[in-house]
Amino acid sequence: MAGEGKKSVLMVCLGNICRSPIAEAVFIDCLRKRGKEAEWHVDSSAIIGYHTGKGPDSRAMGALKKYGIKDYQHRARVTTLDDVRHFDYIFGMDDSNMSDLEDIASQVPQPERRAQLLMLGKQDPRGKPEVPDPYYESGSAQFDEVLKQSPKMAQNATSYVMYVILRRDLQTKLQWPLGAVCTQAAHAASAAMWIFRNDPNTEAYTSDLDRMHKVTLGVDSEEEIKKVAEKLSARKVDHKVWIEDDMPVCIALKPYPKEEVKNALKGLKLF
Repeated sequence: MAGEGKKSVLMVCLGNICRSPIAEAVFIDCLRKRGKEAEWHVDSSAIIGYHTGKGPDSRAMGALKKYGIKDYQHRARVTTLDDVRHFDYIFGMDDSNMSDLEDIASQVPQPERRAQLLMLGKQDPRGKPEVPDPYYESGSAQFDEVLKQSPKMAQNATSYVMYVILRRDLQTKLQWPLGAVCTQAAHAASAAMWIFRNDPNTEAYTSDLDRMHKVTLGVDSEEEIKKVAEKLSARKVDHKVWIEDDMPVCIALKPYPKEEVKNALKGLKLF
């Protein structure tokens, strides 16, 4: 069960003895190396119960040992409706997993759903979107390949970005000085950080002040920034609209993993 007060993630594959245990073990290892293991609850599960109660495939354990992970233990289990209610993130390995997860989630009333359903491979934009199933492959080469994919995906999944949306027309049409325009972004970001200061995302984002990542996007008018704010609210993306001279001039989101908010920000370009 997801830990109270912790961020939580569930890795899911077909049988929970190959891909998802590797992903879980590597995710935990990445957290441990970053000093964040205590902040997360990590688990893995299956779509079907073919291997319930069994440990990971020996080839999966062999791949983990090559990576230096020698203390991982797990028993396969099936994904439940309560997982959808209690985990923050559930990662599938391929399109088939995602379809099955959507079916499971559909059985949970919308107000009770907590989990974001995401494809693990898409956490690495430069990698393959799907993590292929190595179970029926002979030898261990495909297991090694799964392991090679996992660290980058795990690192990206635990990395947070703070997005700021700023009006370009403040400078181009209203002739505000550049310093004044930049100040609006600072105001919005500061306000969002304060409003969401106790959110686990913000706590994770500020745990290493020298590595905080912000991205500033731009819109061209007051009307456009209002539409962005409406879209964020409709998608339940936490944010702060900064008002200056009685008009909205900037929006700052609380820190999020990039994958979680990319659709809400689709179409926006860098400022």
